[in-house]
Amino acid sequence: MNTNSLARMYDRLAPMERVALIAAADARGDEVEQRRLDATAPVIHLRFADYLWPSIKINTLALIYLTEQLDALANYWHALWRLDDPTDAEPEDWLLMADMSAYYFVCNADAWRRFGSELNLDPDYLAISNYRGWLLQFCAQRMPKNAPTREALIARYREQGRAGEPLTADAMLQGWRHIYRLMTEGGDSGDGGQKP
Repeated sequence: MNTNSLARMYDRLAPMERVALIAAADARGDEVEQRRLDATAPVIHLRFADYLWPSIKINTLALIYLTEQLDALANYWHALWRLDDPTDAEPEDWLLMADMSAYYFVCNADAWRRFGSELNLDPDYLAISNYRGWLLQFCAQRMPKNAPTREALIARYREQGRAGEPLTADAMLQGWRHIYRLMTEGGDSGDGGQKP
């Protein structure tokens, strides 16, 4: 089927068919196709309790947080595993990666806690209620002992001739605030901020 005949059927796509086509267009960088698929989507009106939409947004942020933390743990353990390779000519690179990952994990946890508190939410509960494992809590208790200070990490950067500086917990907090603002700019009406 050619693209034009498919385009004439866009208004008949099921929601998940449209999701799949939009994802495929995004993957290949076809913005025109994405806009066409979006423009032909039927608009639906939903009714739900006023707290549900903000709740979905904050739980989405919690899932992003969990992904970042688990990624930092994976990087940390991968680096430690690589340190056991006796043939590695530059083990200090892996040690730096482990330290950077531990530092990131601790700073991001601090930023997340402060962000949740600003919203009068229990940040630990937000994480736990979106995560079924035990590893994150286990590591959250132990990782602060393994993380270097920012100053120590900067000194290591300089020793190895690396540019840049690690983020601070304050910068990460600004990042959480920014993402939250982007998610809530349209309002909490559930209609993406668009007026009927």
